[in-house]
Formats: sequence, C-alpha cells, structure tokens
Amino acid sequence: MADNDTPDTNTVKLKPGKPNAKAKLAPVSTGPKPVVVSVPQAVPVSTPKSAPASAPKAVVSDDGPVKKGPILDAVVEKSGIKRSDAKLVVEALFEVMADKLINAEDMQLPPLGKLKIVKTKDVGKGAKAITLKLRTPNTSE
Repeated sequence: MADNDTPDTNTVKLKPGKPNAKAKLAPVSTGPKPVVVSVPQAVPVSTPKSAPASAPKAVVSDDGPVKKGPILDAVVEKSGIKRSDAKLVVEALFEVMADKLINAEDMQLPPLGKLKIVKTKDVGKGAKAITLKLRTPNTSE
C-alpha cells in the first residue's frame, strides 16, 4: 500500500494455503523443445606408447551416401567425447547448416572449405533443390 493507506489496484495480496494433493495440472504444449547443447572442451586423446599411431578412419562409403551414424562414430572416435554428447552437437550443427543453406547463405567452413550456393529451385510442398559449389583449401603444403 502507498503512504496514504489507499489500496493500489496493481497489488495482489497472496494468502498462504495448504497444497491440494488432488489438483492436477493440464499438459501445456509449447511447441518443439529447444535443443540445449553444452560443448565440452576438447579432450586430447592419447595413444599408448606401445601401440602404433593410426590415422583416423575416413568416413567413406561405397554403399551410397554417408549417413549420420558413421559421421557420429567418427566424431566420437576423433574427439573422445560420449556418443550422446556428440549426437547433440552433430544434430545441432546439421540443423544450423540446413537453415543457412535454405536461406541461401554461403559458408566458410575450414578445413572443409567454402560452400557457395550456385542456384536454388522450389520443387513443391516447401522443398528446395539446392546446387552447391565446394571449394576446398589448398592442402599441398
């Protein structure tokens, strides 16, 4: 209340009460849950001195396009983080890249290179066909 003892119309007085065990809350749908990604710092993976150092396995497939599973396996092997953490990061990365490509934004992604959109075409029902050009960096050093 104000100094002149007149009630303020914006003030609500709350009275303490007992919790009602029979009260049930209705589920509230707020849309898709946001993805919260915590990126741990890179943990150096040490190779035992008795074992020879091996090159990381390439994510190459003769059976068609590379899918998310083998990419996840390679990220886990290379970084040493848990698969569940790697999955969150890889999925978030793919989501961000998809948004950039759909919005026709070029990307500079070292060590992959520069990804440039050459042309886009609407193919119906909200889908797009996107032609890309990838320029890889010079690796002959």
